[in-house]
Amino acid sequence: MVTIVIGILALVLAWFSFKSLFQPGIALAMIWSLYAAEQLFQVGTPVLLKFGAVINFAFVAVTALAVLNALRVGRYRGRRLPPEAWWCGGLLAFAAFSFFWSVSPGDTVRILQTSLPYIVAFVLIAPLCATDQEQLSLAVNTTVFLGAIILVGHGLSNYGRRSLVLAYVGGQDVESNPLAVATYAGYVSICALFSIYGRKFSPLVAIKAVVFVLGAFIIIKSGSRGQLAALAAVSFLWLPIIARATLKRSTILALLGAIVIVCAALYTVDQLRNTGRWRTGQFEVATSGRLEMITGMLYYWGDAGPFAWLLGLGNSSAFKIVGFYPHNVPVEVLTEEGLIGFLMYLAFSLSVLNRGGRTMFIKDLKVESRVNLGILMAIFCFEGILTLKQGSLMGNSGWIGIGITIGWVASRFHRTAKKNQTHRLNASYYQQGHMQPATVGQRTPN
Repeated sequence: MVTIVIGILALVLAWFSFKSLFQPGIALAMIWSLYAAEQLFQVGTPVLLKFGAVINFAFVAVTALAVLNALRVGRYRGRRLPPEAWWCGGLLAFAAFSFFWSVSPGDTVRILQTSLPYIVAFVLIAPLCATDQEQLSLAVNTTVFLGAIILVGHGLSNYGRRSLVLAYVGGQDVESNPLAVATYAGYVSICALFSIYGRKFSPLVAIKAVVFVLGAFIIIKSGSRGQLAALAAVSFLWLPIIARATLKRSTILALLGAIVIVCAALYTVDQLRNTGRWRTGQFEVATSGRLEMITGMLYYWGDAGPFAWLLGLGNSSAFKIVGFYPHNVPVEVLTEEGLIGFLMYLAFSLSVLNRGGRTMFIKDLKVESRVNLGILMAIFCFEGILTLKQGSLMGNSGWIGIGITIGWVASRFHRTAKKNQTHRLNASYYQQGHMQPATVGQRTPN
């Protein structure tokens, strides 16, 4: 059965690769699915374990071609870099430049080299696929459709301790990265859940509801506690906000739905508290380990003096200080990039939330466009919550890329709203019986 799903996925991706040349929104959904799709293909074709980079390159190449074709047809005419791109670019450049004073320059270079291809793919290329309202809507709907196929494949596959069993080597299972799949399941669940609110019941709405449950199931199956908590949190926070900003309806129904989701998550955790990673002891061990790394970094940074306070200890210095990245991006940025880097990090985050939030309330935009922007905001917060317990600055290209995408979308939507407002005012002007102003080459009446 899994082989059939993988075959269907291969055919769908081949068709989407062609369509993305003309519809870059499809390419955006594809690049979001990269890690989860890669792992599923490796189950069906073990040789890809050795050549996993081939799949990554194929996804990135499709996305790059979609952007190049969009550039050729003039989709970016008149576009300017959003402020989020400047803040993000400044932060990443500062992190790379910190090599010159890094506590562990070898680790700095190593992490920069391994992270650069993903930064190029998720931060520089992917956000450009959301060229307009139509492409953003296409990205959301494609994520639900493509995600349903991928998550069904994961659900039917053989799982080991936490994730897909890719091979059996030396008497032990070789498993995939569970956090990458759980995070993608969160993307798919958010796109499915948030895009059905306010719509009349239909078969499509029912399918999206099932996809949301499927995404939550994969998160639970992978033992990803943080992803489950983050999904419940953004549902509780963003369902009412989107209801108020886009549909102009009471938030009571949305709030009740969010409460049901949170209660379901709590009930699930309670039922699983005596199994695997859901045991109370596992929570305590994981929490204490992260707190130990965080406090270790803060103590080292505090003792390093004013230069380190301002400029930081250097990117990836945590590998020498605590043996690994500290699993908390804000603390990592503060200690490794100093106050200068941390201020750029805050400016980027707040700019995304501020501009994206204000854009959602622009009434001259289509309701669907504001809902889709709200979905991006929810995903950004979902990824942001995860940065408090996993990943590093250079390793969180997905979170940064979503923020840049929101910046591009907000800028485009503001321009669209101004045009819509101008057309509306002109229509109102003519309806009041005023004569249309003369244009160049047009004679005015005597």
